[in-house]
Amino acid sequence: IGSISTSGAAGIGYTFHGINTAGGGQFTVADNTIGSTSTANSIAIGTLGTTTTGVCTLNGIYNLATGGITISGNTIQNVSSYGTALSVLNGILNAGVSGLVSVTNNSVVTATTTGTGILTGVSNTAAATTVAITANKIRNLTKAVATILSIRLLLYLKRLAEILLQH
Repeated sequence: IGSISTSGAAGIGYTFHGINTAGGGQFTVADNTIGSTSTANSIAIGTLGTTTTGVCTLNGIYNLATGGITISGNTIQNVSSYGTALSVLNGILNAGVSGLVSVTNNSVVTATTTGTGILTGVSNTAAATTVAITANKIRNLTKAVATILSIRLLLYLKRLAEILLQH
């Protein structure tokens, strides 16, 4: 999934989900590329070069399913969310209430946001009974504004890198 961009009036916000799962049952999302491993800004939500004043939301993989979910072997790379205010970029977001959440061996690489909202590589916000988030590669995430959230993200990523280097 790639070569997607939005353009239009600067005041319009956009929402993009590369893969969106919903409903019940067991889901598996595996071996997909969202964006491009070689083309910069392969998916660009908002207007490149001119920050969109509306809120832009980009989720590479977004799970809302209420059953179990396995997300593995996916690459989210060269994606951008150009919006202000609470614009969001999540590489992988599980927000469904699941019995089992397994997010393993994914890569979130070169993701950029200009908003003051959230920027995450992998995030679970669901009250799942079992959560396994392991062996994911997250690197080169850029938040173009200095906010408390971006500073916390940088500190978290620095600590995560220290832990990985110890093992």
